[in-house]
Amino acid sequence: TSFHKKLDAKIESRRIHRIGTTRKGIGPCYAGKAFRTGLRLEDLEYPDMALKRLKESLLVWNEDDSIAEKMMEEMIEYYLKVEDLTVDSLSAVRSLRDKDLLFEGTQAVLLDIDAGTYPFVTSTNCSSTGIHAGFGFPVALDRILGVFKAYTTRVGEGPFPTEIYGDEAHELRQRGGEYGATTGRPRRCGWLDLPLLRYAIEISGCNGLAMTKADILSGIEKIPVCVAYKINGSLYECVEHLRNLEAVEPVYEYVDGWKSVESKQFEKFLFKIEKWLNAGVNYISKGPYVEDITIR
Repeated sequence: TSFHKKLDAKIESRRIHRIGTTRKGIGPCYAGKAFRTGLRLEDLEYPDMALKRLKESLLVWNEDDSIAEKMMEEMIEYYLKVEDLTVDSLSAVRSLRDKDLLFEGTQAVLLDIDAGTYPFVTSTNCSSTGIHAGFGFPVALDRILGVFKAYTTRVGEGPFPTEIYGDEAHELRQRGGEYGATTGRPRRCGWLDLPLLRYAIEISGCNGLAMTKADILSGIEKIPVCVAYKINGSLYECVEHLRNLEAVEPVYEYVDGWKSVESKQFEKFLFKIEKWLNAGVNYISKGPYVEDITIR
């Protein structure tokens, strides 16, 4: 609601170090769930009871509960639009039992509230670790496909070892259309970071990989790939934790570029990535359409 968005902005403005929230109210909504004061969709079937809980929630946040009636009107308006699409949890599980399901993760492992670059993260588990909690029931997973770009991007604040700046960053951002889907903010851009990619693969338990935006790097003569970090003079190909990412020095190897993703030079790039990761890349996205995906 507008209240959650306002609260999100207020919290962000009072931080010593801002985390770059989208200010869409997501964090306060999850906080309400943890405080056990948040409203659930099923509560809106009984507006009078929901209004009482909403007033309690406002008091918990030290806000004037006189705005509760207006907020409730807003919620009911949205609820009526989706009422016919709602189903009880157990009914959903029964109807989906023995069906093939596809779960899509949001954002990325490094923004996961537990496994990511805390506190510069989102408000929930957004990698494979969030499937069971998000669905609400145990799920038998046949495959976990990790999706990564041929380079690295980030929206908001937080550590970014391979970040590039100035004209170089602007060109890559323009090539890839790297602007936030929610806010439209320009994404921070950088080169492929293999230590972080290895971390993400291991944390999420991937048993397959898909590279996207391979075509965006076409035409670049030499492509830097971060293959390790230097920390206090020592070399590390993997990271055990993310606490000191601001202090790492990326170690690059430069790969010959390609004019077309159909070229042998691009295949050589892929072979090197697979060798460095010790994992195969199963899918390559070479453009914006489904038809541009190659299965290897």
